[in-house]
Amino acid sequence: MFTLMSMLVKYGLVRVKNVPASATQALGERLGYLRDSNYGLIMDIRAESGSWFRALSAEAIPPHSDNVYRYDPTGICLFHCVEQIPGGGGASYLVDSLALAEKLRHLDEDAFDCLCTVPLTFHRHIPANADMKVEAAALKTVSTVFRTDTNGQVIGFRYHPRTIAPMTMEEATIRRMYRARRLLEDLTENPQLRLQFVADPDECMIFDNHRVLHARTSFEGATGVRHFRQCHVEREEFHSRFRLLGERLNRAVPEEQLTRGLLYR
Repeated sequence: MFTLMSMLVKYGLVRVKNVPASATQALGERLGYLRDSNYGLIMDIRAESGSWFRALSAEAIPPHSDNVYRYDPTGICLFHCVEQIPGGGGASYLVDSLALAEKLRHLDEDAFDCLCTVPLTFHRHIPANADMKVEAAALKTVSTVFRTDTNGQVIGFRYHPRTIAPMTMEEATIRRMYRARRLLEDLTENPQLRLQFVADPDECMIFDNHRVLHARTSFEGATGVRHFRQCHVEREEFHSRFRLLGERLNRAVPEEQLTRGLLYR
């Protein structure tokens, strides 16, 4: 468990094999308290061709962060593969957003500064869905894309293009933001920043939502169902348990790698 936690802190991602479908919650609870929301503690995502809801469709989903429209976005995410679509479609991929931010800083300092200082409104109206056990919600928050510390280092990343509200600032600022967003989204397709794989059944992908973006390739035309189970753990509790486990094992915890995420002021 200490090795798993260390890798998650260092890289933002771990892949755990041989996790039975019934063990999603148990694995999450080893890392921290599960976060409840209008989606419930555990959400089943059965994606197939022809669905009206994009996450449940066979369409590609571009790189994004989860729950960016909440005051406190999701922390540690568990995506547990129960059933995988045959034929190689529906691959998962993740983008190192901290490395992306540094690359953008060197590529275009003005675009980087824009994403650090100009706030966007993220919003989402979620209708109730009895079949999925999802309750209705109306969510909205205002935040910059990058959160930086007092030394100017990026410590958190919030981005989901489909949830950004229309911008109402001055036209010059709007043009500046669109330019910065285009550069950012181009970088998310940089293969040097991207890890792509097809998750196996009984594999659980665990990642830090404040420091990596996640996405999915299309599997349109394929037959079958791509079924994942999803739950979330608070970053603060995860970091606390990591420190406590380090104390028990007399192992050093790399405090410099525990980025404080999006809520740090």
